[in-house]
Parts: sequence; structure tokens; C-alpha cells
Amino acid sequence: METYIVRIYRREPGTCSKLAGMVEEPGCPERKSFADIDQLLGIISEGSFTGGKHKCKATLERRKGDSK
Repeated sequence: METYIVRIYRREPGTCSKLAGMVEEPGCPERKSFADIDQLLGIISEGSFTGGKHKCKATLERRKGDSK
């Protein structure tokens, strides 16, 4: 299971599609920004934060422990 922290900084009243913010994985310094709902969903649906290759050692170690 993937876990993300999503910070929404702007949202246009009356619509869910117009928002902006940042996404990050807990324990990793990398962050990705998004300018609308489609970009947010694209980041999350990649399957992993870095497109299949985790750069964060803490995330890799945590996932190894989850598979046991």
C-alpha cells in the first residue's frame, strides 16, 4: 500500500478540479507539485512516487519489512 502526504495550498471555491499543492512520501525528502486534480492523480497513480524506482532508502527498508 502506498502512503502519501498531500498538501493543498489553493482551491477554487465551488470546484474540486482547480487546486494546487504538493505530494510527498513519508520519510523521503523529495516532493512533487501539482497544479490541478489530473496532475495529482497522475502522481499518485504512477505506482510509486519516483516512477517505479524509489530513491529513498527509508521507504525501501520499510517496504522490505512489510513483505515479510
